[in-house]
Amino acid sequence: MTKSNKIYKFLFVFVFLFIVFGLAACDNADKKAAKAVDSAIEALPAEVTLADEEAIVSAREEYDKLTDKQKELVTKLEILETKEAELKDLKDIKSVEDLIALIPETVTLADNAKIQAARTAYNALKSALQSKVSNYNKLQAAETAYQALVASKEAVDEVIDLIDELPDVDDVTLDDKEDVLAAKAAYDALTATEKSQVTNASKLTDLLTKIAQLEADEADREAAEAVDLKIALLPAVVQLTDKEAVEEARAMYDALTEAQKALVTGLNKLTAAETRIVDLEAAKVVIDMIAALPETLTLDDEDDVVAAREAFEALSEVRKGMVTNLDLLKEKEEEIEILKNPDLAVLNPLIKQIPDQIIDDFTFPTAEGVTWAYKDGEDDSLFDLEAGILLKTSFETALRTIEVSYGETTLELVINFGVVKEDFTPIFYVGGAAADKPAEGNNWDGYGTWDKQLAKTGFGGYLIEYGNKVYFISKDAFIPLVGTEENEHLDRETLRPLGMNGQDSRNNLGLINGIPTEYAGTAALYYNAGDVPIKFYGCDTYGRVNAVFAGYGKVVFSRQEDGSYKVGPMIPEHGGGDDVGTKEGSYIITLNPGDYLWTPHTWETDYNNSGFGTRLCSAQGVLTENSPITVKKFKFVQEFEVEYNLD
Repeated sequence: MTKSNKIYKFLFVFVFLFIVFGLAACDNADKKAAKAVDSAIEALPAEVTLADEEAIVSAREEYDKLTDKQKELVTKLEILETKEAELKDLKDIKSVEDLIALIPETVTLADNAKIQAARTAYNALKSALQSKVSNYNKLQAAETAYQALVASKEAVDEVIDLIDELPDVDDVTLDDKEDVLAAKAAYDALTATEKSQVTNASKLTDLLTKIAQLEADEADREAAEAVDLKIALLPAVVQLTDKEAVEEARAMYDALTEAQKALVTGLNKLTAAETRIVDLEAAKVVIDMIAALPETLTLDDEDDVVAAREAFEALSEVRKGMVTNLDLLKEKEEEIEILKNPDLAVLNPLIKQIPDQIIDDFTFPTAEGVTWAYKDGEDDSLFDLEAGILLKTSFETALRTIEVSYGETTLELVINFGVVKEDFTPIFYVGGAAADKPAEGNNWDGYGTWDKQLAKTGFGGYLIEYGNKVYFISKDAFIPLVGTEENEHLDRETLRPLGMNGQDSRNNLGLINGIPTEYAGTAALYYNAGDVPIKFYGCDTYGRVNAVFAGYGKVVFSRQEDGSYKVGPMIPEHGGGDDVGTKEGSYIITLNPGDYLWTPHTWETDYNNSGFGTRLCSAQGVLTENSPITVKKFKFVQEFEVEYNLD
């Protein structure tokens, strides 16, 4: 063996021994390191708590520092992993518990996120861990409380919405009552706390107050309407037989509150009915006194007759008008007078036949031994008593005292032989121009004179009494009409018996001294003297086309059942065109038997206020519908010459 071989062999042995011994030393170090980790793991508590986290983490860190070979030598790794898993579970539980702990003891709607975070974390736990969450009951309580808050808010919001949808207080009606009460019911169902959260509760309160007021008002109206109905059922003209009904109406009214009384519209009628009952009762006392007078009187009954008269005279004018047997009293008074003076049995029947006003020929009634004469000194130039002839027309009040004698008795009567009644003002036609206005004032106020009418238009023998004035129809202006069959339609020629003075194509013709004149003159007074109604176009009469606004309104004087007349109805405004054959726009007038038709023209209306007109018309005139009016015939006797300058 050579020297070099010996060296190589030595080196080989050395290296081999070094490796063997080195490996043995390394193996011991790995075991020692693994043993240290196992010891650390074994030192961990059997039951892990969060306080053991540091030890577990430390053991894991020591394990992680080992080499792979050393790790293979660790025998307690499974225990470490178990401990780590247990620690993780504890930390997960703690995380949920911490989230739950963040939820306030008193939950509000603002805590929803915290509750949801805790619930989400809890639900993410393994089911085996959920039961270990120590404060889970708090989460459940918080959720319950929150849901209650949500439900409460929804209830409050619903009430707020219900109230918002209601009308404003100023607009609410009883038709809204059901909705208001529904809102109130919803509000009442809330708790005290919830009610405090209803931000528009004051509106509901105001609406409830308004509904209550509306109901009270409705009740007031119904109560007042019941009284009004009771009053309305009373006759227009009550009699004593209606006294009980009147008293019942009064009792109903008196039972009302002041507010309800203020709503009664028929109180005036009730008061008038009560007043009439009182008046009727007072009148009945007199009626009974008169009715109690014997059928055949003696002078011994004079005191009773006088007492009845005195009782009558003590009545008001209204009550006097209610005494239904006044004529019987007059008869009894006359009987007493005749018992005391038998001459009156002859005179009284004759006197009753004499009117207060004589303005036409009139035959005074007579009997054997009876004489009529003017009282000494009286003017007898107006009327011939013996012949019964009106000798002269007086256009003023002409009172004359007439004496009637029989036997040893002479009585005096005062008769008006003038066409103007006492306290009446005569209105005359004076012309149709501003220059014709009387110098003293407006003609319609009575400043015209009869002689000017005589010269301007003449007199037609008819007068109209209206109010306290008397108007005189112009010459030939009274036009009687007679129909041969009911509702006969009269033509223009019949309605214009004076002709048309060459104005055949004109509707607007007035009368001046009986002559038809275009756009000038006076009215005509038509009268249905027949027994049947007649009809005709309004534009076919004399007078202006019916322009009511300017005063040219034709008007009927209607005959009443007692023979008196009233103004009306007014004929509606109408045209009719100028051509004879053109009736478009005209109005068909029906004139009943005994009725008059007045057709105003320029000299009545004077709608420019010049002062010449009579104003016997409607618009800007004196005629008012349903007011009394009288038409009289008078004799016009001209026994004098009239000189009047018509220029």
